[in-house]
Amino acid sequence: MNAGQWWFPNDAHLDRMFVVGVDTSGITVFQNRNGVVFRSGITESDWWHEPECTGWLWVKEMFPQWWTTTNKTDPTIAFVRRNSATDMTIVRRDGAESAGYPWSSVCGNRERLTEDEALALLDPPAEPKRIPVRLLSHSQDGTIITVSPGYKMPVEWDELFYDASTGFYLKEDE
Repeated sequence: MNAGQWWFPNDAHLDRMFVVGVDTSGITVFQNRNGVVFRSGITESDWWHEPECTGWLWVKEMFPQWWTTTNKTDPTIAFVRRNSATDMTIVRRDGAESAGYPWSSVCGNRERLTEDEALALLDPPAEPKRIPVRLLSHSQDGTIITVSPGYKMPVEWDELFYDASTGFYLKEDE
């Protein structure tokens, strides 16, 4: 334990400590949240050093985080997802992602979003277009040979949807 370091206990009921230094007898000197300085034989086995900690109010950042975009000129961008302290991914309204962008505290005027708020900015998924197909025959391996508007195509059983209201089997248009 070195002076200027923040140490956190393995016991969640205890609070972090700031290391002031080591006294002449080799015992670590700490300061607690209330400003009380004391000597203690606390060992590193019961505590861990948190190098990112900057003070009593510091809270470890959890990732991913969701933020508004600063690019107001591109309407296709929904939000950015901060993956770590150093990088982010741009997420477009259609769900496409562009990764590998650096995150910086000077990234502009962003607002933090919840995951649900960010996902609500995505375009709703498009309903698949389904086309009617008429069952003509099927082969022994289970492949269906169908006649659809003007051509034959092989299809698998699990690709078809039966629409009871029309009496047709439907297949998603590719």
